Amino acid sequence: MSIRLSNLPLAADSVVPSGFFVVADLTDLASTEGIGRTLNIPVSGIYGISIGKNINLKTLDYTISKHDYKNNIIFNHTNGIKTVTVPKNSRERINLGYNINLIRNNDGDVQIVPDTEVNIYSEFGFYLKTKYSIATLTKIEHNSWILTGNLSNMPSS
Repeated sequence: MSIRLSNLPLAADSVVPSGFFVVADLTDLASTEGIGRTLNIPVSGIYGISIGKNINLKTLDYTISKHDYKNNIIFNHTNGIKTVTVPKNSRERINLGYNINLIRNNDGDVQIVPDTEVNIYSEFGFYLKTKYSIATLTKIEHNSWILTGNLSNMPSS
C-alpha cells in the first residue's frame, strides 16, 4: 500500500504536517488485501481521515450500518455513480454522534443520499468532489445527519 500527502509519496515513518490529510492509494493492492487493515502512521495535526480506523473497500452502492461506526469506507470504482444511502432510524438503529468517513479513491463518482424520512445537511452538496476526496457523516438527531468534507453539488463526470 502506498501513502500519499497530496500527490507526494511518504515513507512509513513520515510525520504529516498540520493542515494536510493522508489518503491511502489502494490501487496497488491485491483484491482484498486492504480490507480490515489498519493504518498506523504517526501524524501531527492531521485533518480528514482518522488513522487507526478500519478500511472497508466498496465498488457497489452501499447502505451504511451501525457496524461502520468510525470506519473509513473507500469507493474504488472507475466510472459511473455509486450511492451511499443513509438509512432511517427505524430501519437501522444508529446512535447519536455516530460518524463515518467516506473516501473516493478513483474516478467514479460517489453520491450520499438520504432514505425516506432522513435529513442530511451539507453546505456544499452531496457528491464527493474528486478523486481522493473525503467526507464525514455525523448523526446529530434521530433521523438527521451532517455531511462535511470535500463535496460538490454535482458529479464530476
